[in-house]
Amino acid sequence: MEDMDGKDNFDDADVIRKVLGGMVDNFELLVQRYKAKVGRIVAGRVPSADVEDLTHQTFVRAFKSLSSFGGRAPFENWLAKLAVHCCHDYWRVKQKEKSRFVRPDESVSYQTWLDRVSAAGNDRDLTKLAEQAEVRMALEQAMGHLDADERWLIESHYYEAMPLKAVAATLGWSLVKTKVKAMRARIKLRKAIGELIKEWSK
Repeated sequence: MEDMDGKDNFDDADVIRKVLGGMVDNFELLVQRYKAKVGRIVAGRVPSADVEDLTHQTFVRAFKSLSSFGGRAPFENWLAKLAVHCCHDYWRVKQKEKSRFVRPDESVSYQTWLDRVSAAGNDRDLTKLAEQAEVRMALEQAMGHLDADERWLIESHYYEAMPLKAVAATLGWSLVKTKVKAMRARIKLRKAIGELIKEWSK
């Protein structure tokens, strides 16, 4: 690796040029620079036991596709989108592995919580409910019915209170498209909640 002692003097573009030029060990500079950020993104979207592996997978994917980075947006934004896609892929696999309905622990009144979520009148109500641990557990069951983009929108905007503008920027969408997607995701989530309530009432 070239001049490790002066690593902070290299901007991302410099490091990327070195890596693409054959100095592949310099990619470690990018890993060290953004590992914490990628870890935070992943930690908010997958179980804690899988965070380290998904973080590693993100950087492996980044290294393999580094030549596709056009430089039109900051590298960290491009990397964040890769992290999101890795999480999306993770949930696609999980959705295939588990059955459509999973009956909850009888010690938790999931139906009560789901009823409250379903009755949430607006975004503020849903966001407030999503902050409660019990609701998060119940919502996790319903979230399995959403596709990857819908899951990302719900988690980022409602669980983490990320502004829709920031969500749009991360996914590379227009704000209008993001608002429409968010609205459709909420409708689909409520429908999934209704299905779960019926299933758990049997």
